[in-house]
Amino acid sequence: MIWTLRVKCDSGRFLVDDCVRVSEMKADSSLLDLHDAIQDAVGFDQDHFFEFFAGRHPRNRKVGYADTFDSKAALDTYADISLEQLFPLPGKCKLFYHFDFGDYWYFSITKSRKKAFEAMPGVEYPRVTEKFAQIRSSIRIGGSAEPDGREDRAITGGLRKGGHFGTYNRWLDGFRF
Repeated sequence: MIWTLRVKCDSGRFLVDDCVRVSEMKADSSLLDLHDAIQDAVGFDQDHFFEFFAGRHPRNRKVGYADTFDSKAALDTYADISLEQLFPLPGKCKLFYHFDFGDYWYFSITKSRKKAFEAMPGVEYPRVTEKFAQIRSSIRIGGSAEPDGREDRAITGGLRKGGHFGTYNRWLDGFRF
């Protein structure tokens, strides 16, 4: 069966606009598959640690799914837990995905009330079916130098306007790497 999931980026160091992805995934997909799908959907490079947990909000962790500091053991645990094992979540909890423990990217994942359906022939899952705004974690390093020797850092994001994505730049003042 195919489920529809809504993945919303709640916060992150370089988040400049709302970012929501609606994706279709197989119900027997693992949390590791969900990690890969989120990474692909928002254009991240899979180059940092991550975790999944359930709670009412990111600071309220009711259930941790791989409470270990051993990354190999955590990956094995995430590969063994399927979405159909997780849902429905306990109480009024949401599923959260925390990526990059330095930049604190938090995503909330909710299962749509849309009825599950059979996989369509010739369609690869997971797949993103809707995008609201755009996220880009890449930062242009080496911008114009400021009088005090700092460099400008540009972050590009997207806004949904009239059915298409526009782009804009935001310059961060006082930002250092």
